[in-house]
Amino acid sequence: GKVSPEGISTLQSFFHTCGQRFSGFEKGKLVNRFGSLNLRRKVFWGIPNKRVVSDCDVPELSLFPKLYPSLETVAVNAGVESTFFMYITSLIASLRKNNIFPEISKNVIGFVSSISRISKYITGSKFSAMSIHLKGKDKDNNDADVLWSLHAETDGPKVAAIPVAIIASLLASGKLNVKGARSCHDLFTLDQVVQEFAGLNIHTHVIKSDAMTPTKEEYPWYHGFGDNLRRQIPPRILFFHEPYKSCEDDVIGSPKCIGTLKVERGIGLLPNLAADIGFLPKSHPATEVKVEVRGREWLRRFGKDYLVSRWDYKDGVMRENFHWGMISFGFQLLPVYGRNNRLKGFAHVCRQVWIFRIPVPFLGMTADGATLFHADGKGWYVCVCATSKYVGKMVSYMGHVRLVAVDE
Repeated sequence: GKVSPEGISTLQSFFHTCGQRFSGFEKGKLVNRFGSLNLRRKVFWGIPNKRVVSDCDVPELSLFPKLYPSLETVAVNAGVESTFFMYITSLIASLRKNNIFPEISKNVIGFVSSISRISKYITGSKFSAMSIHLKGKDKDNNDADVLWSLHAETDGPKVAAIPVAIIASLLASGKLNVKGARSCHDLFTLDQVVQEFAGLNIHTHVIKSDAMTPTKEEYPWYHGFGDNLRRQIPPRILFFHEPYKSCEDDVIGSPKCIGTLKVERGIGLLPNLAADIGFLPKSHPATEVKVEVRGREWLRRFGKDYLVSRWDYKDGVMRENFHWGMISFGFQLLPVYGRNNRLKGFAHVCRQVWIFRIPVPFLGMTADGATLFHADGKGWYVCVCATSKYVGKMVSYMGHVRLVAVDE
């Protein structure tokens, strides 16, 4: 990412793979790939702008046909936000592939590192990302398509050390009894890896696609949550966000919730003017709120004030559009865990703001918040704060809401 520590040794290891041939796996056959080549732009979950990525080597990929005979294709891509860095490494890879630039000195690495650091402050952000795309047959011999992605905010260099840490912990605790050189594919699970990410700025997302997968245009929340988060959300709360899914109890049709929220406007002329322009609710110590979901639209009523928004999933983020698209906020949905790694809710972190569909990062606007589930899974505590670095807080609201039957 933009501010990840990049020492000479780390960069030497990276540049060593540039232009080096390795085996890829496509349509059931091993094919030749080359490090840092085959650049393309790709959308990643939680990152509002496309990343330039390249092919990556996967350890022991040649074992995949034996380990997973129903697997047909594996595509592994990764990249950092600095577009300059990706293109300069691709150029070096091309030269090395053709034996024009076989060895890279520390001086060259240091120069590229210095220029890359400068370019990041112009064109970069703090995100690096990777993805693994698998295609083949599932256990029932049906077509399967799984996209697993990861992005890291400053903690990217720690990703490679996580499997080593897990195996070391298992060996030290006596839970693992293996000897000799072997593949580690069956020594730990993906869930164990995700648990090790706790406390780090590393996030993962899984989407499984088949004939029954809803489209992003019709059901944005399905893609915004991803499989990891969705499977842990209480059914009724999940139904509120994904009303096309069936629910076993009395919440049917268009879901609704009601509650009482504390609404606070910012102090001063500018924050209140900005809130009025955005038709945001006025301050009230305990305003009644009602939210009704109609497809992709949310109709909010704060006392006598109405606020309507429309959701879509685009370019890796959940986008909430207000006032016919005049202003839009792009959110990443991140799990919030409590004791024993049990899901408490999810945070909605603002990654981008658009005005008339044009990104405006220079305005410094955000609308971060969180949704924390009630113990019975039939309501939640919500908090949202809309701010701008130029005018401060415009409005915030917080409080509890409960789901109600459609006829209430």
